[in-house]
Amino acid sequence: RRELGEGDLIYLNEPLAPMRQWAWLPLDQVYALEARLTRGGAGDRERPGPGAKTEETMEHGIYSVEPFEIVSPYTLKVRFDDHTEQVIDFEPVLSGELFEPLRDLNLFNQVRIDPEVRTLVWPNGADFDPATLHEWPALVGTLAARAKRWEAVPA
Repeated sequence: RRELGEGDLIYLNEPLAPMRQWAWLPLDQVYALEARLTRGGAGDRERPGPGAKTEETMEHGIYSVEPFEIVSPYTLKVRFDDHTEQVIDFEPVLSGELFEPLRDLNLFNQVRIDPEVRTLVWPNGADFDPATLHEWPALVGTLAARAKRWEAVPA
């Protein structure tokens, strides 16, 4: 098992979820999720009651994207179901196989809200976890640094 480094992109495939989704998670949350999924069917373990804190409790919120608007090239004003808004400039993270094509403004401007998972999606399959969008100001530096590393990797 390869050790993960800070900023690694983790592919999550929750077995009971009908769709796969890319998500950025801090390592402690990844390990907690892995522990929860590994123990998922263990009948000899007692399950904590509703609201009980356990070491694998994930501390990030779950959000849905509500209406958004394009405010300038690569920039969207996004509203969330908790009535907060973010103005997000995506340009610093548009690198790599999935996100580089969004530098074409015609493609970028085809963004829409997926009606099932309530996040921003593009026709090429690119999307962002709603929690990442909600916490964009705190995460954009890490995401942009990761995008720079993607630029350095030949396709």
